[in-house]
Amino acid sequence: MFEHAPDAPMWRRKIEAFVNSATIQNFIVFLIVLNAILLGLETDPEIVQSIGQELAFIDHVILFIFTIEIVLLMASRGRKYFLDPWCVFDFLVVGISLVPATESLSVL
Repeated sequence: MFEHAPDAPMWRRKIEAFVNSATIQNFIVFLIVLNAILLGLETDPEIVQSIGQELAFIDHVILFIFTIEIVLLMASRGRKYFLDPWCVFDFLVVGISLVPATESLSVL
């Protein structure tokens, strides 16, 4: 877990504590699993034809939540955010997902 310097502003510590709380982390894990299920469903043409718009909407909501998590952690940690390999990984995956691309990249 990330440790703030003793003189770090309280707002940074509160953001960090919020994002790393068990409730938020469990919710993020749930969204990761849900997102994987949605990606699987999107491989079936019949499902996409019947509820494709709903799947896309849910996917966008999940991506928005992941983006908010990254923004909060960046606000909390500043440049030190990029010293954590998992944060860099999340940043790259979410960043690639935000870039309009062909369906071949949407798997990322």
